[in-house]
Amino acid sequence: MLLLTLTIIRTSFVAEWQGQIPSDAPNHFIGNMNIADVNDFNQLLLEKRIAATPVYPVVRVRIAQINNTEPSEELRNRHNAFAREVHVTSASLFPIGNEIVEGHWWDSWQKTGADKIGVSVDAELANIIGLQIGDKLTFSVGGLTLDAEVASFRRVDWKSLNQNFLFVFEPDALERFSPTYGTSIFIPARDKPALNQFSRNHPNLLVLDFGSMIDNVQKIISQVSKGIGLVLWLTLGAGCLVLFAAVMGSIESRKQEAGLLRALGSSRRLMLGSVLVEFALLGLLSGFVAIAGAEAFLLGLQQLMFKSELQPHYAYWIAAPCLGMVFIATLGVVCCRSVVVTPPAQVLREAT
Repeated sequence: MLLLTLTIIRTSFVAEWQGQIPSDAPNHFIGNMNIADVNDFNQLLLEKRIAATPVYPVVRVRIAQINNTEPSEELRNRHNAFAREVHVTSASLFPIGNEIVEGHWWDSWQKTGADKIGVSVDAELANIIGLQIGDKLTFSVGGLTLDAEVASFRRVDWKSLNQNFLFVFEPDALERFSPTYGTSIFIPARDKPALNQFSRNHPNLLVLDFGSMIDNVQKIISQVSKGIGLVLWLTLGAGCLVLFAAVMGSIESRKQEAGLLRALGSSRRLMLGSVLVEFALLGLLSGFVAIAGAEAFLLGLQQLMFKSELQPHYAYWIAAPCLGMVFIATLGVVCCRSVVVTPPAQVLREAT
C-alpha cells in the first residue's frame, strides 16, 4: 500500500494537479510596479502580442476597527488577516474568478452617503467577522485612516493563479496612498527572454515564475519519495522473508498432505496447481487491500489538502492485484516446490 501511494504520487499525482490548471492560466506574477513601469509593461505586451490582464493598484493596510470597535483577541486568533498587513486593491471591473454572493458591484451599488467609500469583502472572512452589508470598516494605511462601507461579499477562488484580494475598494479609492501596481499574467515560453530583459531594465520589479516553482516542487517530491521508496522496498523484502518463514514453518504438514494426495493418485501437476492457486489468491487479496488503502489516502489528500477534483486511479486497480498475484504466487511456488517433488513413499516413511 505504501509503495503504491509513493508510486502514484511520483508518477501522476502532481501531474494531475497541474492538469487541472488551464493551459493559459497565469504563470507569472509581476508586482511592485509604478506608473511608468506599467506603461512600459503594456508596451511589451503589445509588441509581443501577449494577451493583457488587469493591472491592479496595490496598497498594504491593517484592519483597525469594525463598526468603530477594535478587533478582539479571539477574532485575531481566528484569521491571520488581523495579525498582519494585507494587500488590497481598487477596481472598476469585477475580478476574474470571483462571484458575488451578497450585495452589489459598483455599477448597481447605492451609497448611503456621498462621502462613503465602498469595499467588497471576501465572503469567508466576512463570515468569520460576522459582517453585514452596510457595516463600517476602518483601515490603517501607513499611519493614515481609511473608512469604508461594506458593499458586497465575494466568493474568491484562492486556488486560481489569478491575483486575488480580501478587500476590493471602489475605483480611485486608493489613489491618495501612492499604490504600487501588480498583475498575474500568462507568458509563453518563447517570450520569457523578453520578460527577463524587461525585469533587468526595471530592477525594482518583483517577478515570480509559478511554472518553475511547480516544477521544483515536483522534483523535490520525486527525490524524497525515492529515498522513502528504498526503505519501503527493504520493508517489502522483509515481508517476503516473513512469508517464506511462515511457509517453511508449515512445510512438514504440507509434505504429509501432499504425500497422501499423491498416494491416492493426485498428479504432481495438480499439486503444483493447487499451491499456485492458494498463493495467487493470497496475492490477489493483498493487491486489492493495497490499492484500496492507497486510493483512500490519495483521495483524502486531493480533497483535504489540494482542494482539487477527485480523480480515481483506475489503472492501478487492475495493476496492483495482478502484480500482487504474480509476485506472491511465484514466491509461494518456489517455497513449496520441495513439497511437490518429494516422492510419496519417502513422505509416508518419514511420517510413520
